Order: sequence, then structure tokens, then C-alpha cells
Amino acid sequence: MTAHRESDIRSRSLSRRGVLSTGMWSVPVVALAVASPAAAASDDDPVLTSYGPVDVDSHTKVFGLALSNLPDLPPSQEGRYEGVMLDLCLPVGLAVLSVSPGWAFAGSLDDIYEGGDCYVWNTGPIDAGSATIEVTVALDPTRESLEGILGADISIADDYLSIVSWTYLYGASTGVVLPNCAAPENLG
Repeated sequence: MTAHRESDIRSRSLSRRGVLSTGMWSVPVVALAVASPAAAASDDDPVLTSYGPVDVDSHTKVFGLALSNLPDLPPSQEGRYEGVMLDLCLPVGLAVLSVSPGWAFAGSLDDIYEGGDCYVWNTGPIDAGSATIEVTVALDPTRESLEGILGADISIADDYLSIVSWTYLYGASTGVVLPNCAAPENLG
């Protein structure tokens, strides 16, 4: 994982993605017990461990991310991400329904299954150490299946950017696997 300057983070994220409106749905977040990885002894970079997805039902999954080796971080606001910001790159057919307490998200409200970006950020300060983000993602109820790699950019504080991903399968496999649109080779 490589640390980058804040200007690199902002220009990369905003050049391929637009800021979207805030949306909140009331879907319970499934609590998952996960051991956070130990902080790297000789490295100051955060340690990111994606886990899941965990099935809630046939059309809903929880994607988790454990973060450790974090510095003290201030709260973020939509459009002003000073703490942690997770920028999910959703394919058409998936939508974020909710996030863990202490986190907020913004995405499209007109057609929540149209794909695109969903920003997730911390709403309160994070003390040095670790944090967990859980994101509930649903498949469009009119679809029977979808599979691929869900990717996200994550920025932490002013100068850290990395990419995380999860492999998912909703329904039965059709053999068509959607790529990770957050991967460097897919950035526009």
C-alpha cells in the first residue's frame, strides 16, 4: 500500500466521480465479530482488512472493512473528508442501504440501483488504533443474480490512499464476473 498526498487523492477521486446527494435508508446493519489485524510494528501506514460479504438474505449482504494502525482522526462531513472516506464503485444493480453507526453515506436517490459512487465517511472522531466499517449492499429486487468484485478507494487523513475489494455473488453464478471499477487499470 502506498501513501499519497491529499491533492493526489482529491484529483483522482473527483476526476472519475462526482459528489452525490445524501441518502439514508433504515436497514439494520448486521454486527460481525472480526479480529482486527495487529498494527504494523515498523510501518506507520494504516492496515486495511476487508471481510465478508456476509449474507443477510438472498438480495442483501454486509461488506466489512477493519482498519488498524490509525492515527487520531477528526470527524468528516460530506464533501470534506478529513478522517476516513471510503468511495465505493458500485456496478448497475447494487445499492448501499445502510452503514454502521458512527458512519454516514451519500449516493444516488433517484434510482438507487443505477450504480456509480457511494461515499462513506466517519461522523465522529476516531481515536488512534482501530475502527470498523460495515456497509449493507442490496441487489436490485428485479434481478436474480449478479457477481463480481466490489472495489473502493479509501482515503485516511490528509495523505493516505489505497484500494480495497471484495468478491461477491448474489444468486447463482452466470459466469459473467463484473470487474472492480476502482482498480487502477479501470480508472478513467
